[in-house]
Amino acid sequence: MWNSDRARPLTTPLTTLAAAAALLITTGGCAVEPNEDPREVAAAAVLADGKVEVDLRERVTRESLGVAEGAKTAILENDDMSRFSVTVTFSDGHVLSSDEVKVMTVETDPSGEVSLLTLGLRQVPLDEVERLVRAGVDEFGVDERRATSFLSSARAAESSGNTVDVALPAEGVAPPELLEIVPTVFASGSGHVVNYYVHLDVEEES
Repeated sequence: MWNSDRARPLTTPLTTLAAAAALLITTGGCAVEPNEDPREVAAAAVLADGKVEVDLRERVTRESLGVAEGAKTAILENDDMSRFSVTVTFSDGHVLSSDEVKVMTVETDPSGEVSLLTLGLRQVPLDEVERLVRAGVDEFGVDERRATSFLSSARAAESSGNTVDVALPAEGVAPPELLEIVPTVFASGSGHVVNYYVHLDVEEES
């Protein structure tokens, strides 16, 4: 069992990225100009080839994920808000991979070590939300009953006028990492969101 109090994000799913946006870093594949903000330089280097690869079987450094010296957080996104590829390999061998990431945040703990990665997928069609949630069940051990209940509410969101979201822990991913899949389906019928929260160095309960 994991220590869920430590594992849960300190903010709600819909506000995590907004809170980090105060430290917004706009990046892209273009050349870095002299005298640019060092945070922009660090983040641009990560997205230079349009993909991010994180292997949690080895120690992940803040520098490798664009967190500049003196900063606590980095936000990776392209200037034109185009999608990019992210692959996260967990210590137990599970692999989370998507070519549809619009924004990725990197957060550090008080010691400066990377503690949380958030992969944000935006403007996700409802059919794709359903596919991703079911993939969470099949590939990462998300509870099928919770997933099915959410999808039932998601399909009725537009007619009911209710925006629905849920945090789905991936029980199949072993410590020291914790994966949560947090889909949000809006009553408007469009602009749906799927966030993946990857918590590092989560302690097991004794």
